[in-house]
Amino acid sequence: MKKIIIAILAILLLAAPVFAQSEFLNGLDMMREQVIGQQISGPMGSLLKDQRIDVHITLESGEEVIMGVVMEDKRIKAMAMSAVKEPTLDIYIYEKVLKDVSNSDNPLSILKQAMKDGTFDYKAVGFFNKVKFGLGSVFTKIAASFSGSDDTEDQTAEQNQQTEQNQEQNREDNSATEQQNQENEQNQEQQQEQTEEQNQEQSNSPTGAIVVEPEVEEGPENHVVKLIDGGFEVPEIKIKVGDSVQWQNVRTRSPQKAMIIGAQLCREVRSQYFLPGESYVFQFDEPQSCIIVDAIYATQTMKVVVVE
Repeated sequence: MKKIIIAILAILLLAAPVFAQSEFLNGLDMMREQVIGQQISGPMGSLLKDQRIDVHITLESGEEVIMGVVMEDKRIKAMAMSAVKEPTLDIYIYEKVLKDVSNSDNPLSILKQAMKDGTFDYKAVGFFNKVKFGLGSVFTKIAASFSGSDDTEDQTAEQNQQTEQNQEQNREDNSATEQQNQENEQNQEQQQEQTEEQNQEQSNSPTGAIVVEPEVEEGPENHVVKLIDGGFEVPEIKIKVGDSVQWQNVRTRSPQKAMIIGAQLCREVRSQYFLPGESYVFQFDEPQSCIIVDAIYATQTMKVVVVE
């Protein structure tokens, strides 16, 4: 999870030289001229694309000031010494850390140590923002652009902790899925019994007329999509209203965990992390076309088309 400080570093490095040269309040106009309109490219730009950020800065005097930063399409749109409305990301940092960052050849190590010391921290607001700022595979790529190595030990510990937190949720989800499948099976059995009774009554008709057996109405189906190494097993599936899709993790190579997220109108489709052998199931109750994102391999998507 510490890899997220790389993305936040993009904002801090733009502001830090101004902080090091002048007082915070007096340097606001200079800072605004330097950073307004600047674009943050690469993976960091994608992370901070449309964020509304409050930077809480503890001055050396002990006073706290708030610098509000508004991002729009990877560019810094606005900056002021006041909090933004409805922030999506809060950053907490000390003045000394900002100055150390601006003077260091290895700002990443400065921020990591500051996080351990409690002089730097961050908090993402909202479920999808927490997911976005918690994907280890994305931040590993970003960290590689700043340093030639990855903090494997920290990453492993964080993944283990996340796995423990998600296992209980996955068990609850699986239990609900089993109950739903049992109900579906019971409904199908009842429909089959009713059909057999109707057929029996018609076959005993005294007129001797040919009896046409009615079509058996099929119940909701469960469609299995396997999550393989690198993404989805299939790019698209077509199902009916009331059917369920079960994403099954069968990965064998690291990273082995999986997470499913629905885009735009299908945002209700979302899972916790789940491990090989585990599944996530979602029932689609209306006609629609959904883009489903593999949150571990962020560029991998598939389409679920739901028809009447």
